[in-house]
Amino acid sequence: MRRTAFTLVELLVVIAIIGVLVALLLPAVQAARESARRSQCQNNLKQLGLALQNYHGVFQQFPPNSPWALSATVTKEDRKGSMIVKLTPYLEMGNLHQRLNFDGDVIQQFKDSAELSGTPLALFRCPSDEFGPFGENKQAVTNYAPSVGAQKTFSDGNSCPEPAGNEFGNGDDLHAYTHLAQATSGIFSRIDYAASIREIPDGTSNTIAMGEVLPDCNYELIRYGWWDPQIFYVGTAPAINHDSCARTTPPWPAKQTCATFFNWNTSAGFKSRHAGGAQFVFADGSARFVSENIDYRNYQRLGDRQDGETVLPL
Repeated sequence: MRRTAFTLVELLVVIAIIGVLVALLLPAVQAARESARRSQCQNNLKQLGLALQNYHGVFQQFPPNSPWALSATVTKEDRKGSMIVKLTPYLEMGNLHQRLNFDGDVIQQFKDSAELSGTPLALFRCPSDEFGPFGENKQAVTNYAPSVGAQKTFSDGNSCPEPAGNEFGNGDDLHAYTHLAQATSGIFSRIDYAASIREIPDGTSNTIAMGEVLPDCNYELIRYGWWDPQIFYVGTAPAINHDSCARTTPPWPAKQTCATFFNWNTSAGFKSRHAGGAQFVFADGSARFVSENIDYRNYQRLGDRQDGETVLPL
């Protein structure tokens, strides 16, 4: 009997066809995976938005950050942690919240406990970002930050004077380092001011509450954990996805440029690993993707809570 089999040429043709099919399918698989990661990331922001609404319903304002540096006017009892710490009871993290003594120094409690400071929390991480779960001191990092708005900015050694920020004259304190509503462009300041809904005359659906950030493009996010308000001076003055990811050696006080990760007026902006833009949650709790090609002034309108200008369609 005559046996039939593939010839070498036929086998090579089949292998080549399979290779072509794999090459065609791989981008589709990768795109599907990124779509799933992006959806999860947006869902995280939706949960944060819902927690913001629930907190506001109880306290009639959004959760403020708190001072972090001890001084003649700041005591240990003033250090209550970041606004995210105050959201934990509304994020199904009541067990974590109950472990903290809010009559004392909350920031120090995190620093003293490797378990508190170093436990990765999936809700605070965007799965599209491949940066590891820990920062410089083994503390858990975050991919989401509150917005200080179109705030005045400054750079290290004036090495990158643009953007200047303060587009509408409503954010004249650097990085919202203020207790004052009139000196804060966005919903949150870096320390202990946070707006109420009545202090957002532009409308909650037109004002950014929180957005995506990348730890390896903002050294503050690597130095400190999500529980430390020192990291939260992120605003809309830098354009979305402005490339500030170049590292310096040492990280600080090495001279910075517009493209490095510790030059505050470019590094302290909203950034993501999603192609073409970043995701935000607005003060009404809605989560939306905003293109990195958005008109710059329109983007500043979304950051400022009281500019009085009409936001153009996104």
